Amino acid sequence: MKTTVIFFDAGGTLFRPYPSVGDVYARVAARHGVQVEAVKVEKAFHDHWHRRNGMTTLAGLSSEKIEKEWWCGLVRDVFGNLAEFDDFDRFFQELYELFARAECWRLFDDTVPALEALKQRGIRMGIISNWDHRLFSIVEQLGLSHFFEQVTASSAVGVAKPGRRIFEAALESMGAEAAHSLHVGDSLEDDYHGASRAGIRPVFLDRHRKYALPSSQPSPILRTGEGAKSPRPPARRERVRVRARGALTKNPTIHYNDLVVIHTLADLSNLLNA
Repeated sequence: MKTTVIFFDAGGTLFRPYPSVGDVYARVAARHGVQVEAVKVEKAFHDHWHRRNGMTTLAGLSSEKIEKEWWCGLVRDVFGNLAEFDDFDRFFQELYELFARAECWRLFDDTVPALEALKQRGIRMGIISNWDHRLFSIVEQLGLSHFFEQVTASSAVGVAKPGRRIFEAALESMGAEAAHSLHVGDSLEDDYHGASRAGIRPVFLDRHRKYALPSSQPSPILRTGEGAKSPRPPARRERVRVRARGALTKNPTIHYNDLVVIHTLADLSNLLNA
C-alpha cells in the first residue's frame, strides 16, 4: 500500500541533546557555584527519567506551569545526592529556559537530507513526540518547521506514546489514513508498538545498532541499512526475544513480519522503494 504520510519521533530520531543532558546541567550548575561531574549528572538524569517512565507521567497535564513544575521536580531529584544550591530556583529557571533554545540541541547529520528527499517525493510529514510545549519552538529554531504539516506533543494532546490516542490525534490533524502512514522512532515500545497498535506501519530507528538477536535464532529483522540482508522467512510464524546488549526490552516479544528496522533516516528511501 502506497505511503503518503510519514510521522517522526523528535528526540533521538531527528535531533539530540548537545553535547549531552549531563554536560548542559553541569555547565549551568557551575555558573551557580556548584561543581559536579557531567557523567554523574547524566547517569542520575537517566535513572530518574526511567523511574518516572519518561514524559508518560506528564500526560494529561497540558498546563505549561504544571510542565515546569514537573521538570523542576525531576531536576531536584537529579541533583539530590550530587550537590546543593544556594538558590536552586534561580538555577532551574536558567536551565529550563536554556533547553527551550536550539543551542542545546543538534540535528543528526542525516535529518535534513532525508527530509528533503521525502519532501521531493511528495511525502507529507509530521512529528509525534512525548514532549512539553517547548517542542514547537525547538522545531522552529532548528529550521525544521517547513518540512512538517503538524507537530503533535504529548503534553498538548494529553496522552503520551505508546497511547493510541496521540497517534490518532496526529492522523486527524493531517487528515491522514493510518493505512497509508508510517511512523519512525527510536523506541520499540513508545514508537514501534505504539504506532502499530494505532494501525500505522511502524519503523524502528536503531541508530546505535543496540538490538540484536540471540545467535541461535534466525534473524527476523528486516534491516534496510548498509550491509543489510533480507532474512529467509521461517517455515512458521515464530516469536522471538529481542535483546538490547543483554537487557530485555519492555516488550520483548516481536513477530517476524512486524519488525522493520533502519539504521539511518537515509534508509527510508530504500524502504519506500521496496
